[in-house]
Amino acid sequence: WELCTLFSFMREEQALERVQLEPLNKPGSTEVEVLQQLTNFSVSVAHCYDPNEEMRLRRVINAVGETQFNERIRVLATACIKQRKEENE
Repeated sequence: WELCTLFSFMREEQALERVQLEPLNKPGSTEVEVLQQLTNFSVSVAHCYDPNEEMRLRRVINAVGETQFNERIRVLATACIKQRKEENE
């Protein structure tokens, strides 16, 4: 969440250069498969382990706009997928 919130306040190009997303794979899944799930990200169904932290993060996200936040997370996921595929070629 924290990195995602920061991503919302950076220019897209700058964030994509600085953020390195490391997906936690389930056994039998690939990084690309895990990242693919983020291409459909929706903050409305995302939750934090700590309800107080979640409430603070949602305030920040709402300041940016939920639609914009979702789109930026999806763009990040798509860029990471592209990068992983290029690395594997």
